[in-house]
Amino acid sequence: MNLREAAKRGKLDVVRAEVETMDSPPLEPLLLAACQDFHTVRKTRHHVELVGWLLEIGAQPNDEMIYQASRGGHHQIVAAIMRGYSPGAHAMAAAGDVIGMQRVLESDTSTGVAVDHEGKPPLHCCSASALGKDHQQTGRDLRQIARLLLAAGASIDLATTCGGLENVTPLVHTCWTGGDEEMLELLIEAGAEPTPMALWAAVGHFQRHGDGHYELAERLLQLGVDVNHHDGRTMLHSFAAHEDSKGVAWLLAHGASVHAVDAEGATPLHSAARRNTGVKVIELLLLAGAEADAEDDLGQRPIDLARGHRRQRVIEYLSRS
Repeated sequence: MNLREAAKRGKLDVVRAEVETMDSPPLEPLLLAACQDFHTVRKTRHHVELVGWLLEIGAQPNDEMIYQASRGGHHQIVAAIMRGYSPGAHAMAAAGDVIGMQRVLESDTSTGVAVDHEGKPPLHCCSASALGKDHQQTGRDLRQIARLLLAAGASIDLATTCGGLENVTPLVHTCWTGGDEEMLELLIEAGAEPTPMALWAAVGHFQRHGDGHYELAERLLQLGVDVNHHDGRTMLHSFAAHEDSKGVAWLLAHGASVHAVDAEGATPLHSAARRNTGVKVIELLLLAGAEADAEDDLGQRPIDLARGHRRQRVIEYLSRS
């Protein structure tokens, strides 16, 4: 395990042992790795301890670390970094610091539209923050900051890079990580456009398969987003390929078509047969009426793709269907 991976996983003993042998240890990259929102690595008290130790030995925090920790709703990490740190507008927005945000906007309203190294302004940071999910007051504070930023001229539909993902608007970020239904309504009322990308985010495509914000997804459908939107593939193709049984079940329950074909003529069942190791998604698709013998543009059936990719359980299941 390399040093960054150890920090990502909150391995304080491993990080400490190696850092103490180095003349110039990379403290800030390690602190960022410990703060980052990795859905595949659940934060524990060990991450909090590692963050505290890195700060004690001189790691210098920055606003990006607050943004990353807030996306995952990691209150203790955010609190540890904010202690003794003079946050910028992006960190204030992510952490729900209403008083701080009011102060900087009163001093210079252009702060409300200033962008960071990725090109995201503060509105993206408060939209992204999940700190309000289990803390009502923080949720209210984040929404108040959004109102302040919008009043200061923040763009409601600015699409930029956030956490490495391109074309993220404030609404997409709320659907992706923030998860706040009231923030979604606030953004919609301010003119945000409901988009297919927002629906993908809400159902959990970007990093969060199996852990979507399904209430927000329901609202997006009510606002007119098409569950069968096609850009070469449908959502059902993608969620089936990722073996996200929860997402597939939700999509099927909300009208996703098992008969839709992608750019290669493949159905969602083809996508699942090619990629899945288990059969839960296969079963869901068949129960919803998917055709086991449907052929793609190359004449391949789902079972043919399963055989070509050595998906033994899928082969056995489809052979009995």
